[in-house]
Amino acid sequence: MQSHVDLVRVDRGLDIYADPKGQLELKDVLALAPDAWTVHQEGSPNFGFTQVAYWVRFRLKNFSSEKDKVLLSILYPLQNQITLFDFRSDELKRELHMGDHLPFADRPIESRNFVIPFELEQDEVRTIYLRMQGDTVQIPIELARHNGYIERLEKEILGWGIYYGIVTVMVLYNFFLFISFKNRSYILYVAYISNYALLQMAMTGFALQHLWPDNPWWGNVSICFFLGNVNTFLNLFVQSYLETKKNMPRTHRVIHGMTSLSVGLSLGSLILPYGPTVMFGNILVMFDAFLIIYVFSVGIYHRSRSSLFFGIAFTSFLLGVFLRGMKNLGFLPEGFIVDNAVTIGSAAEVILLSLALGDKINQREKQDRNKIQQLNVNLQKAFHEVENQVEMKTRHIASVMRHIEQGIFTILPDLTIEKYYSRFLIDIVGLETLEQRNVIETIFRPSNLNADQVQVLEGVLINSLGELAFNFEVNEDHLPREMTLNGKIIELNWQAIVESHGLVERVMVVARDVTSLKALQEQSEEQKHELKVIGKLLQVSTDRCHSFFTKSASFLQENKLLIETVEEFREESLRTIFMNYHTMKASAREFDLTKLLESLHEAESYCAKLRQDPSLWDGEKLRKDFALVESAYNEYAAINYEVLGRRKERSAIFSKKSIETALEMFQSIPDVVRDRYRSLFYEFRRAYFDEIEAVFQPIWTQVKKLAASLNKPMPDIETEFEAIWVDEETSMLIQSVFSHIVRNSMDHGIEDPDARVAKDKLPQGSLSLSVRRDGDGLEIRYQDDGKGLNLNDVLETAIDQGYATPDLDDPVKVANLIFIDGFSSSRHNITEISGRGVGMSAIKHMVEDKGGHCEIEFLEPPEFEANNRFGFHIRLPESHLALNMSELRS
Repeated sequence: MQSHVDLVRVDRGLDIYADPKGQLELKDVLALAPDAWTVHQEGSPNFGFTQVAYWVRFRLKNFSSEKDKVLLSILYPLQNQITLFDFRSDELKRELHMGDHLPFADRPIESRNFVIPFELEQDEVRTIYLRMQGDTVQIPIELARHNGYIERLEKEILGWGIYYGIVTVMVLYNFFLFISFKNRSYILYVAYISNYALLQMAMTGFALQHLWPDNPWWGNVSICFFLGNVNTFLNLFVQSYLETKKNMPRTHRVIHGMTSLSVGLSLGSLILPYGPTVMFGNILVMFDAFLIIYVFSVGIYHRSRSSLFFGIAFTSFLLGVFLRGMKNLGFLPEGFIVDNAVTIGSAAEVILLSLALGDKINQREKQDRNKIQQLNVNLQKAFHEVENQVEMKTRHIASVMRHIEQGIFTILPDLTIEKYYSRFLIDIVGLETLEQRNVIETIFRPSNLNADQVQVLEGVLINSLGELAFNFEVNEDHLPREMTLNGKIIELNWQAIVESHGLVERVMVVARDVTSLKALQEQSEEQKHELKVIGKLLQVSTDRCHSFFTKSASFLQENKLLIETVEEFREESLRTIFMNYHTMKASAREFDLTKLLESLHEAESYCAKLRQDPSLWDGEKLRKDFALVESAYNEYAAINYEVLGRRKERSAIFSKKSIETALEMFQSIPDVVRDRYRSLFYEFRRAYFDEIEAVFQPIWTQVKKLAASLNKPMPDIETEFEAIWVDEETSMLIQSVFSHIVRNSMDHGIEDPDARVAKDKLPQGSLSLSVRRDGDGLEIRYQDDGKGLNLNDVLETAIDQGYATPDLDDPVKVANLIFIDGFSSSRHNITEISGRGVGMSAIKHMVEDKGGHCEIEFLEPPEFEANNRFGFHIRLPESHLALNMSELRS
């Protein structure tokens, strides 16, 4: 290799010997007569599909004056078996075994091609023997110094990077189009080009290098597998995009058959030999290409716009496939165009066909616009019909509307009103004559514009009149667009009247009374708000809404009584007010009642500040906050009960005891009679009781919303329910309690996905709940798989907040400190969801107020230094249970 050359292809002058049986060893080859070798003269040797083993011989010589390092590259990553024998002075110095049948780590240099380093002394000559064998044999050899190799590699990586970048962008682009339009063509096209990109990576060696370096078997199989997938999704895409089932039914069936063969190719690649399989795949692709050309050609003949775009895009790709197939069959020699024909054609096809899909979107949008225009025409007609009816019934109003005028006048350079002005201006100003009056003193100063605005207005007029129009254009934004005069809202439009020399000689003003329009806009906004609230309330059942408003009303009544009677800071009263706001806010979040949530958050925040600093006590502030909350609540309640007409009671007209007695009687009657009244039994049961599983459905809905707001995956939920029914009061209690519990789990318990993966957990968390009878009561157990409870952190926080002393060493007592009112281990991280130190306290108070019991239970022996898995154990007395429905025969 010459000293001035950094990169050279070793194609011509190679000695090649064919071993048909593939049985010769090195000693046999060394003994061959000189005339047994054939000297290759032109292009890289390409023998296509063959079972013959080929031996290659050539010599390397260092012509430079010093030691040289070179890299020998075999630029065919799909070669199955390569054995290199390195001779120095007729002595074998090195023997290397390579090929895509071996793990990638066995290669001397990490490269998708086979690269072997050499060190040559000055004037040293090496004799190299290569034994090549596999399903296909190609021998493109390159010799390069380090700089030449790096330069070629950088160009190569740049080219492939651009190609895969184009493919990735197009995959994402068309996938988002599929998400938007739900059109099957887009997802089939995404599958097609995705599999083709993987096929390219497998054929170019990138897949073996980066995706499955330790699985050479799959590296070979994947080529035929992805080739079958490419043909499958291509055929499906053609059927969908060109609508062959409707336009060419017979051809559609032929394509269906080709698709079946392609699926067979993918499956067969897993069990059949590579050589015959890949040969069959290449032949199948070529036949399929001709079929697709026929399909879009017929479409073009029938003036199909989609077929034309499709044909332009696919012709470039199919040409590349054809050239590559001819090369693989041994009919074309190696070369840049042939080697990269598929890549070049594919890149062009991906871009052009994406444009074709985009054109289809444009056509659809055009059709949609036409539909919208037609709809607007129909709406306009309907509007005119309604307007005519209104005009006939209210002639007086219509007459007034027809005679509405605008106040039009012009301002002269001396800031007076020109004599030509509209009659409507007199009605606005309230003066009989306006001619030659100063416009500032007559119109603008009596308006609601403040002194600064009037001064700016006067300055703009003075600096614009008689000056170049540019001055007016620059300062036009400082002119008022709206004002109030004599109780009317006036909209103003300013226009400079420019004479032939470009100077502003007058300023024309158009004043329009928009008082009625503004009122209509305000009314429209109120109606929009009401409709939005109605939409939110309609998403929730009538009984669930009634439960929320009933419970909230009791909270507000209690808070109102406390606020009106408490004139100074009292911890117990403030705690009750705070807990009521907090619990009410948790329920309101489920309904997404924005205005109520905002007022509750403001009131809750002030209560939290007072609990930390009683000196901030302001009774008037408490009353104002309560008034805002009450007003928002009344607004939503009125919409629910008055606008929607929902009932204010559940549909039961019997007492709980009466219904329970009836259900017991139903249990005792004979089967024949009971079957006749089965529907009556179900009506009685639904009239008062809720099935326990249904009680928790709003809680899981809340979990879903919490996960979305916290950017966490929806956790897996495991439940175990016995057939238990509870009354409305118990339903509301359970939902209030678990509203706090699941917020704590989602915000502080379950970690972010990255943190969970780092701990060998699934990205999504899991929640577990069981509800069953236990003796004379209801037992509920709940847990999550989050980070657990660190007893040291709890104890330290409790000590800092004055709730415990350092000598407390009972794990259970430490854990139950979280139920203390005001205790929070997350005070530094207060969010809209949790962290104020009231949730756990509220849980315990609500449960115990109903005669129940709530405690922490560890799922494994607790340790102070570790994060301990724990759950909640809640018991409610038997009075909260309806009949055990599992005991009733169905």
